[in-house]
Amino acid sequence: MYPAFAGPFFGGMEHNREELLKSTAHWCKFASSTLIKRVADGMIVFELLGVAKGYWGRGIASALLNWGCEQADKEGLQVYLDASPMGAPLYTKRFGFVRRADVPMPEEANFTYGSYIRPVRKV
Repeated sequence: MYPAFAGPFFGGMEHNREELLKSTAHWCKFASSTLIKRVADGMIVFELLGVAKGYWGRGIASALLNWGCEQADKEGLQVYLDASPMGAPLYTKRFGFVRRADVPMPEEANFTYGSYIRPVRKV
């Protein structure tokens, strides 16, 4: 990521979280190299997830997402995450996330990140 995009990127994600989640309390735990936050209003937030390019296509991201979604399903919680255009198809097609907002980026970025929510699924 270019330094000029870092402010809009992280600021945009934070803005969308505040608007879409409207929560004040949460707890965090580390699991399988990803940080998830349980939010007081019935939502888990998946923090930034990335897989090194040399390991793409090996199911690593899917395994992490599957684990996190299983935890949410067991507790009857929705899941929130922010996604790049590259990661979005995995989230929407395989895991049922729905795009709820864009993360505004400078025009010269030529891409838009999105904020996604996965509805509660009964186990």
